[in-house]
Amino acid sequence: MPIPYLIMFEGRNGSSQLVSLLNGHPHSLCYPELMPGLEMEAQGQAIVAVSRGADLRDINAYAADDTFYPQGFAQKWATGPFTSVGFKAKISDFKNLITALDALEDADFRLIHLPRQNPIKAVLSWIN
Repeated sequence: MPIPYLIMFEGRNGSSQLVSLLNGHPHSLCYPELMPGLEMEAQGQAIVAVSRGADLRDINAYAADDTFYPQGFAQKWATGPFTSVGFKAKISDFKNLITALDALEDADFRLIHLPRQNPIKAVLSWIN
């Protein structure tokens, strides 16, 4: 069973670069943002699927978009099994944060937090 993780981020802080670096490792799979547009039930299904290392393409077709992986999703998925599987999300992406946090805790997710260091830029990101 892979180690599940979640990258919590604020805009413009290098989260896409981190996703790319993690996907560069042969035993790691990191999905881009999965939660936007998903209903609460589907968000819970995605969290459970990630924790089990399951294929998310049936839950969110966005996860199968080849533009997120240099060599394409199908090739990356085929290189499994993975020792770690995760995704990135903004706090605002979750329909119900308390429910999501409970599901993440139940699935033993690790948290990677990428905060903004400059408070002025952080406020501007929140506004945008």
